[in-house]
Amino acid sequence: MPTTLTVADFLSLRMQYKAEQTENEIPAVIEHNFKDGRMVDHYFVVPAPALLADEAVQDFGGKIENILFLQQSEPGA
Repeated sequence: MPTTLTVADFLSLRMQYKAEQTENEIPAVIEHNFKDGRMVDHYFVVPAPALLADEAVQDFGGKIENILFLQQSEPGA
């Protein structure tokens, strides 16, 4: 599994707010940790074929059910 995921690892990213999950989309959460609090965004994403073909994903049966991204603030920020 890549240590860092980029936009190239996904075919689409769409906010979940008032949206229905479509075929091939999986739920994803981006958690932003800031010095004074936390914010969480919910999305639907479609993983790119290369991500689904990754050895680590294949070790889990080739299926991704959810993704959690954690974005932390810079130290001292």
